[in-house]
Amino acid sequence: MRNLLAFALLLPAAASAQSGAPFLVEQTGARFASLQQAVDSAGGDLTVIVAPGRYRDCAVVAVPRFTLRAAEPGTARFDGGVCEGKGTLVLKGGAALIDGLVFENVRVADRNGAGIRLERGDLHVRETMFRNSEQGILTASDPQGRILIEWSTFSGLGGCPDGMCSHSIYVGDYGALTVRNSRFEAGTGGHYVKSRAPLIEVTDSSFDDSRGRDTNYMIDMPHGARGTIAGNRFVQGRGKENHSAFVIIAGEGAKFGQPEVKVGIMPGGSGTQRLTRAVGKHKAMLLVLTGEMISAREASEMGLASRVVPDADVLPHAIKMAAGIAKLPPIAVEMTKDAVIAGQDAPLAAALNLERKSIWLLFGTQDKQEGMSAFLEKREPKFKGK
Repeated sequence: MRNLLAFALLLPAAASAQSGAPFLVEQTGARFASLQQAVDSAGGDLTVIVAPGRYRDCAVVAVPRFTLRAAEPGTARFDGGVCEGKGTLVLKGGAALIDGLVFENVRVADRNGAGIRLERGDLHVRETMFRNSEQGILTASDPQGRILIEWSTFSGLGGCPDGMCSHSIYVGDYGALTVRNSRFEAGTGGHYVKSRAPLIEVTDSSFDDSRGRDTNYMIDMPHGARGTIAGNRFVQGRGKENHSAFVIIAGEGAKFGQPEVKVGIMPGGSGTQRLTRAVGKHKAMLLVLTGEMISAREASEMGLASRVVPDADVLPHAIKMAAGIAKLPPIAVEMTKDAVIAGQDAPLAAALNLERKSIWLLFGTQDKQEGMSAFLEKREPKFKGK
């Protein structure tokens, strides 16, 4: 009985402040053995400082203002901890600042394991690394919320094992997304940045796909967006032939080719297969067996480029075309794109069935009603993506 009583008396102490514990609550000076204990210790604004170390912790956070900061940037690592089957940090609302941490090896049953799972509220991520996980940052929807990511790294993230893809960053119907001075590299599937936010800024960042595998777009905005994408560096992985690009605008001085055979290897990343489907066996053989480069005009004639313009006009032409597409009803654009991409490798009957189902769904949208009405009334439509 004495042993049982002693054990019972010790239980509350496990959840109380502990001297020398790694999670320091800045407002009170108290230290805790686990991140969730530190979060639960205060109901108002909260700042938690994390000592150097590797932790299996996770936490669900629902306070007005939350800051999680490494005592020394890059030395506090959250390794695989998961709460609610979602991710290491599950943020329920308010405003959060995540500063100087590492999130790694996050995996869950539905393959959407994220370092940060943002359900509502604003998020600011600074000098933080996400690596070797299913997703770096995954959000739900919050049209009033804003996300700022700066000086951070996303490496070894994403996947599309059965057509259901995860991404380095996936932002749902959020108010705005800003990414600055960050690095994306070595993706393992999906997109590096996928955003449905209507406002976006991606500037002064690098996207290095040279060690990527099964990756798709560097930046995907399926609903379109307004904003700025500028000052970034994009490095395409070997063997990637832009098979999934919507439209390819080529400058007259551009060169196309598959030179891998000249260094003793062969095109990978579907380079031998999708190229053959795009241009036919004989033209594909010409490119992959000789390793020769061809001009933009030749590439256009083969169907590898949508349009050829003077070199100085490539970016203005692409921006003008993208701006025109962005003005169109976003649901119709997305479903049209998906029907073409999914149908290109499917049997004709299956592709036509997908097309019919997509058309039926579009007939039920508000944008369809607006588009038809605007056409009959001879006015400009105002699409809402609904």
